[in-house]
Amino acid sequence: MSANAPISTTRDFTLPPKSEILKAMQNAEKSPELAHYLRDRVNEIIEKSRFYNKSPEAKAAAEEIRKAVDDFVQFVEYKFSQRANIWLGDLPETSNFKNMQTGIAEKAVSNLTEKNYEGIRFDFAISQDGHFVRGYAVPGSDASLDETTVDSLDQLFNAWLAKKYQIATENGYLFHVDKDGNHIRKLPVEEVEQLLADSAKDFREYVRENNVSTELITRQREYPGEQRLEEQRRRAAAAKAVEKVIEAEELEAASQKGGEPEAGVEPQGPGHA
Repeated sequence: MSANAPISTTRDFTLPPKSEILKAMQNAEKSPELAHYLRDRVNEIIEKSRFYNKSPEAKAAAEEIRKAVDDFVQFVEYKFSQRANIWLGDLPETSNFKNMQTGIAEKAVSNLTEKNYEGIRFDFAISQDGHFVRGYAVPGSDASLDETTVDSLDQLFNAWLAKKYQIATENGYLFHVDKDGNHIRKLPVEEVEQLLADSAKDFREYVRENNVSTELITRQREYPGEQRLEEQRRRAAAAKAVEKVIEAEELEAASQKGGEPEAGVEPQGPGHA
C-alpha cells in the first residue's frame, strides 16, 4: 500500500496487511503532506468498511491502526518542524523514538491545558506477567473523562517513559527499545512494579514540568481477576507478626539471662559478708 494508492473498489473495504501499512508509512515519512494523505486514506477505508463496523473486535482493531497512523502523522509533523528549528539553533533529540514521543506530548499538553481539570486520578494495575493497564477519573466523581483527555494523558505517560527510560508500551506491555523504537526486551513484572513504585511521583512532576496545572493523583489497584496486592499485604503482615514474636522471645531470653548468677559464685543469704 503506497501513500498514493487508490482504495480498492471491491465489495468491501479492508486495510492491507501490517507489513504493507508499515511500508506506506516509510514512504509517507518523506513529507507531512504524504503523511496526511496516508491518514486520510486509512480513515476513509475504516469509515466505509462494513467488516470493521460489524463487530466490536474488528472495530477495536481498526481503531488501533487508526491511532497508530495518527501518532505517526504527529511524528512526521514534529520531525519537519524540528528541521526548521535547527536553523534557529534549537538542536533536537538524537533519538528518533524520543523525537516522536516529544512531538506527540506537545499536542497532549495543549489539549490538557485547554481542558484545565483541577485534578485527575491516575489508577494503574499490573498483572503477574507484567501486563499494565491504567485508567483516569475525576476525583470524587464517577463521571468518565472525555476521549481526548484520556488520549492526551496516555500520550504524556508514553512520552515520559520514552524520555526518562527509553521504554515503549505495546498492547499493555513495557519494552526497552533502541533509538528508533525497536523492541530490545520486555520488562518482567518485577521491573514494571519497581518502575511504577519508584516513579509515580516523577511522572506527576513531569506533567507539572510541561506546564499542565492539573494535579495528578496516582494509585495502584488490583489487576482484574487477581488478588496479588492483597496477598502481598497479607504476607507482609504475617512477616511483621513473626518478627514481633521473635523480638519478644529474644527480649525474654535476654531478661532471663540477666537475672541468672554468674558461674562459680554462690548466692549469699542475709548476714553473710
